[in-house]
Amino acid sequence: MYRSYLRSAIRNLWRYKGYTLINILGLAIGMACVMLIILYVKSELSFDRFHEHRDQLHLLNIQTTNPQTGETNKRAIGPYRLADELEVDFPDLKFVRFAPQGQERVEYQDQAYQEEDLTFVDANVFDLFSFYLEEGDPSTALPDPFSLVLTRKSAEKYFGESTALGKTLRIRDRDFNVTGILKEIPENSQFRFNMLISMNCAPQVFSKIVLENWGEGYVWTMAMLPENTQPSDFTGRMQAFTDVKLEAWKAFSPKINMHPLRDLYLSSGDFAGWQPGGDRTYVLAFSFIALFILIIACINFMNLATARAGLRAQEVGLRKVIGAERSQLITQFLSESVTLALLSFAIAMLMVKWSLPAFNQLADREITYSITANLPLFFSFLGLAVFVGLLAGSYPAFLLSGFNPIQVFSGNLSGGFKGGALRKVLVTFQFAISIFLIIVTGIVYSQIQYCRKIDLGFDKEHLVRVGTPLSLRSQYDQFRTELLTNPQVVNAGASSRVPPGSLSSSLRARPEGVPEDQQRGMQTVWTDYDFIETFGFELVSGRSFQREFTADAQTAFILNEAAVREIGWTNEEAI
Repeated sequence: MYRSYLRSAIRNLWRYKGYTLINILGLAIGMACVMLIILYVKSELSFDRFHEHRDQLHLLNIQTTNPQTGETNKRAIGPYRLADELEVDFPDLKFVRFAPQGQERVEYQDQAYQEEDLTFVDANVFDLFSFYLEEGDPSTALPDPFSLVLTRKSAEKYFGESTALGKTLRIRDRDFNVTGILKEIPENSQFRFNMLISMNCAPQVFSKIVLENWGEGYVWTMAMLPENTQPSDFTGRMQAFTDVKLEAWKAFSPKINMHPLRDLYLSSGDFAGWQPGGDRTYVLAFSFIALFILIIACINFMNLATARAGLRAQEVGLRKVIGAERSQLITQFLSESVTLALLSFAIAMLMVKWSLPAFNQLADREITYSITANLPLFFSFLGLAVFVGLLAGSYPAFLLSGFNPIQVFSGNLSGGFKGGALRKVLVTFQFAISIFLIIVTGIVYSQIQYCRKIDLGFDKEHLVRVGTPLSLRSQYDQFRTELLTNPQVVNAGASSRVPPGSLSSSLRARPEGVPEDQQRGMQTVWTDYDFIETFGFELVSGRSFQREFTADAQTAFILNEAAVREIGWTNEEAI
């Protein structure tokens, strides 16, 4: 019987080639779009889920509250000394610090390189995180203060095909020994690095302000909780610790919170000083868009099927006359729709394969899909195709199987055909969703164009950031003078942070005329005399730092307009 249904379905699809082609392509395009969105959503939800202790790992973030406005701020990047102090009061927790450095000068023999994504990290990182070594012993790779671990790609850059273990690289005027080679880190990891350096060298290579200042944001501190415990189990002890260690910040009601690693990627926007990640709102929005696209594709299938219902009326009437039951007719028509959906599914899979590189470029992702490597996802897509076939074919199946043979053969089909009104409703709903998606797309496009063209307050064109090693910083004036001898260099300036990056160095300040208990936290950038002019910042009042004013080196500040407004001054009063 089912073989007969399948044969009949194929004959009908082949007989009406135009209808079949339109339906298959419509469903295929819809399913391909839905599959791409599912792959994207799955990728967004998978970040950092490969770590064995993912449910125990939490990011420590320091929350402060503006006493004037009540506005809260959470900083993911915190002080270096926090983990050392916590280990004393919380022996039941384990801590690991990451200090990403961005670009650093690395020397090997007579060659110098600019290394990207260099990170200082505590030696116990391999105990807490599922990063593995191809070569070397994780228990001995980083305890030595001047040891480092390379990725395979970085090792080949410096040493070619020869072994890297035991070789020496020079960083910040010190020699570091290569003690391990990392296995490739999964793409769905927020922790990206080409080189890991032992944090035990910090006393020799970090500045005094980084090592001692509680307001200096320099490291991410991760805590691993014991099994079957929650952050709430440590709230009281953590607050008691905060009240003692951050007593100088009590006007800002400081709190140390724990945020689970497994949720960190989609919550990255909640924290200052954390690298860009995903957004739950986008994941939810794309999920709804996938649902809308699926509904549109199903409605399109239903409308096409009901529109040609009259062409199959005599077939239905004849089958009923010779004894076919309605359930058998429903099964036949559902078999046709499922067959058509499976054909669409095969074409959709090819569309996904061909369009995935372009989709990755658009979404800035490295999403891959292989049937053999991900059978559960393939069967999920296959199940989706069958579901679409049943859903889209259900209404036409029940409509067609309900025809009255007497009305069909007497030519009075309109009396038994009630699909017109519903089809109008479906078409209206289909157009409503389409218009909604077009409007949303227009709004998003306008916002993206606005973000691309917005005035950032400085001239970002033709600016080049140069990372400077410690040896060069002590000779910065000579280095700048040498740069300016090049006619291609218009100006040069130095700063501790580069806009628009995170301003993670914080100072407590009490504006003149403000009570002692109303100090402000000021996010600070340390600059040289030429920073303002190099970046093209516009001063609305006052002057930039000047070499002829010797006091500028010790006591001069430049505030932005937001700081002046928060204090309650006018621009002129601030000078």
